[in-house]
Amino acid sequence: MNFAALVSVVHDRAEVEEIAQRLRTASMILFTVGGYLLSGKLQAFGIALYPENGNTRDSLLSAADAAMYIEKNKKNEKREKSDFAG
Repeated sequence: MNFAALVSVVHDRAEVEEIAQRLRTASMILFTVGGYLLSGKLQAFGIALYPENGNTRDSLLSAADAAMYIEKNKKNEKREKSDFAG
């Protein structure tokens, strides 16, 4: 499941991290859709900041998407390495 959250006013990186943590926590809630129990747990997500990572909606979404895939790849590599630990 992918989604985007656009926050219009952020004062510093600490606030961005707080928002990210709140999104992670909220995503752990179980919910029902069409009679199926689902978990919305975020496996990975990317963060992009204006103007550091882009100055248009599209460039920011693209930067966040790229950051998300980098995080997913890191988690997959870590999981693959742990599969062989023993």
